[in-house]
Amino acid sequence: MYDVDRFRRVFEEYGNYMRTNELSKEKIFYEYIQELINEGYIEKIRTGYYHWKEGGGGECEIEKVRYMFPDGILSMESAMYYYKYIDEKPDFWTFTFPRNSTKSRFSFNEVAIKPYFDPPEKINIGTTTIEINNVLVPISTRDRLMVDALRYRNKMERSLFSSILKSYVEDPYKDITKMLEYAEPFRMVKIAMSLVMIWI
Repeated sequence: MYDVDRFRRVFEEYGNYMRTNELSKEKIFYEYIQELINEGYIEKIRTGYYHWKEGGGGECEIEKVRYMFPDGILSMESAMYYYKYIDEKPDFWTFTFPRNSTKSRFSFNEVAIKPYFDPPEKINIGTTTIEINNVLVPISTRDRLMVDALRYRNKMERSLFSSILKSYVEDPYKDITKMLEYAEPFRMVKIAMSLVMIWI
């Protein structure tokens, strides 16, 4: 008979999420893993990744996403929804990742992810941290978000872009100086001047 209490404590030490190599290190081997799954103590959320779900599995999606993708920054559609620039919650999470990320890692069936990519040296330009359901999440600031909306404007519906532009212009927390500062490394200053500044 395996020791459930010990396994529970081990998972707690790892924040209730463990990888296969961590399980092996803690001497929780394959047969134990299968028994824990069959008994409903843990769930396999992806090949090599396990979550202790005993007690109802109340963890929210964002907790799983942050565990699976700790290098992602909440951006674009998800950030637009957070800042109330759009009314409808997206059916997926949008995060920006370093451009050198392995694309296959985003084939994650548990939670829908729409990735964006930036050069590693630019990914942290204009970011901050928020709390969603007690989970700390890095997110693009509203000023960096406006820059990204300008960058991807040709891939959006015209009405959506116009709505985002209007929301930003009317946002009392916007910082035009910061927006132009963030636009410079992406060579978007002229576009920002022509599409945003005329409304200020």
